[in-house]
Amino acid sequence: MTDAKAKNSARNGAAPRAHSTLDAAFLEAQRNPEASPRFFDELMATTLFMPIHDEPEETLTGGQSISPIVFEVEDEETILVFDSEERLAEWATEPVNYVGLPGAAIFEMFDGREQVGLNLGVAPSSLIITRENVEWLHERALEATQTEEVPAGASLRVEPPTEAPREAVAALTSRLAGFRAEIEEATLFRLFVEGADGRETSRLVLALAPTALGAHRADEVAAALAKTARSSFSIAEPLEVTILHPGSELLEKARNVGLRLPIIDFGSLN
Repeated sequence: MTDAKAKNSARNGAAPRAHSTLDAAFLEAQRNPEASPRFFDELMATTLFMPIHDEPEETLTGGQSISPIVFEVEDEETILVFDSEERLAEWATEPVNYVGLPGAAIFEMFDGREQVGLNLGVAPSSLIITRENVEWLHERALEATQTEEVPAGASLRVEPPTEAPREAVAALTSRLAGFRAEIEEATLFRLFVEGADGRETSRLVLALAPTALGAHRADEVAAALAKTARSSFSIAEPLEVTILHPGSELLEKARNVGLRLPIIDFGSLN
C-alpha cells in the first residue's frame, strides 16, 4: 500500500489546467445537482488510467489479470484513476505501470471495499468517490452486462411511463441530441409482460427507431444511451433500451401512450 496523501495535497494549490469533457460535466454538476447524471454518464464512458503493480497478464480463459496499486488517502484504502495519461504522468513522481479502461469496466472491478480517487490534485474534477458511491457505480456497471429477454408467446401491454424522473428524461434527451443522424424517434414507455404462468412483470423501456443511415450503428447507439440510462435511473427501476423497426406493432402502441423524446438539433437554437 502506498501513501499518496502528502503528494496529492501538495498539488491542491496548482494553477488551473485545461478542462476535459469530464471536468466540464463535474463542474456543471457542482453548479446544478440535476446535472449529476451526466457527470456519472461521462465517468462510466471515459477511458480511465489506473496505476497497477505489473503489466496485465493473460489468464487461462483469455482475459487479463490486473493488480491495481492501493494507496492510502485520508486514512482510506483508495484506487486512483485519471482521465488522461498526461494527468497520470503529472501526478506520478516516478515511473509507474498503468492500464487504461472504460470507467464502466473500472467500476465493474471494484464493489466498494475501496474508495476511488479521480484526478486527485491534477484537475478540476479532483474527487474522492466514497465506498458507498463506488458500490452504487459497481451495481450500475454490472447492469450493463445483463439482458432480459421477453419470453416467446408472452402477452404484452403498453402504458405511459408515469414514474420516469424528470432529470433522467432530461439526461436522455440531451444524449439523444448527439445521435440526430442515427435516430429517427425515441419513445419512453412502461411495458407489462404476462408470462405463460399468468404472472405479470413491468419494466421501463426506451424504444429507438433508427434512420436508414443509423441502422448499421443501432447497437452502438443503444449501448451509449444505455450508459446514460444506468447513470440516470434508479437501481431499483432500471431502464431498458431497445431498437425497434419504425413500423413495428410494439412501437406503434408505444407512440399512442408513451412519452416521445425530442431529437434536438442544438445547432438550430439561438
